[in-house]
Amino acid sequence: MGKLRKKHTVFTEGIQYKIIEKTIEIVARDGEINLTIHELAKECGFVTTTLYTYFSSKKEIIAEAYKEMEKRFEKIVFMPVPEKIPEEMKVRMIAVYILSFVSENKWATRFIDPFSGFEVTKKLVVRLTKLLSRFSNDEEKNEYRVYRFLAGVLFKIRYRFNRGELPVESDIDDLCRFMSYPEN
Repeated sequence: MGKLRKKHTVFTEGIQYKIIEKTIEIVARDGEINLTIHELAKECGFVTTTLYTYFSSKKEIIAEAYKEMEKRFEKIVFMPVPEKIPEEMKVRMIAVYILSFVSENKWATRFIDPFSGFEVTKKLVVRLTKLLSRFSNDEEKNEYRVYRFLAGVLFKIRYRFNRGELPVESDIDDLCRFMSYPEN
């Protein structure tokens, strides 16, 4: 985790984890821009200087929180899907997993953006592209469809959030149909 000024112990890791968890909670609720060290310390039950005992800056805390969220998102990306169902259903299942995860963790929408540069997003694109190989051997065309699909999912989710609503499964149905039936 962060650069420690204290001796590395299980206790220290537990406190760091608590700080990261609270950071994720606050950012999901109020947004990254509204996160303050004072509020974070207060919600953790610490004084502000305690946070600086375990992390050197707010930027470092947020970076560690992103790493944790990326690990969680990667678990969603690689959730198992039944082998015997059609590829279009596999794509839909992955999309539903993502939708569910993002509904609980609004700031995870950054991982859906196909141009975000996150390593986990690249892995998602690769997984979805491979699922589409049944429809077309043109990997470039399949990757383009995946990018359009993810951009559509991202748009639908942000649209719902901006209206104060949570995304619903039906939001991805049209997008999944687009993925399942290639254009002629």
